[in-house]
Amino acid sequence: MPTNGSRAARNAAELGFALAAGQDDVDVLVVHVARSAPVTYLTGQGTSPSGREQANAQQIVDVLRELGEGYGVRTETRVQDASDVESAVLEIVAAEGVDLVLLGTDVRPASERLFLGPRVERMLATLPTPVLVVNTA
Repeated sequence: MPTNGSRAARNAAELGFALAAGQDDVDVLVVHVARSAPVTYLTGQGTSPSGREQANAQQIVDVLRELGEGYGVRTETRVQDASDVESAVLEIVAAEGVDLVLLGTDVRPASERLFLGPRVERMLATLPTPVLVVNTA
């Protein structure tokens, strides 16, 4: 379950945990990709922007881990540093043998074709495993 901390990602996670609840053979991996970037300055406390990003990312996955545990689902978390979110998710899916990727989105149809957003569309095109997209708009 990749997450960016949005309400849509949380709604998708709630659905995923509800589906996994009571299944003894299901483990859920919640992943946040912290986009790494070169540090060009330091703040007054000596904390780099990437350090703040790491702390925020850990908080995002910890909230969803607690939610999963509340559903009785074995939930692992990972914060992955990468410059490209889609590539990082693809690598994790391959390395972990993921069976299903659950994505949340909150897009509204604006034309004849539903546009899910560039990141979701790229993941749908590149991930080798089934992807369930939950639109919470």
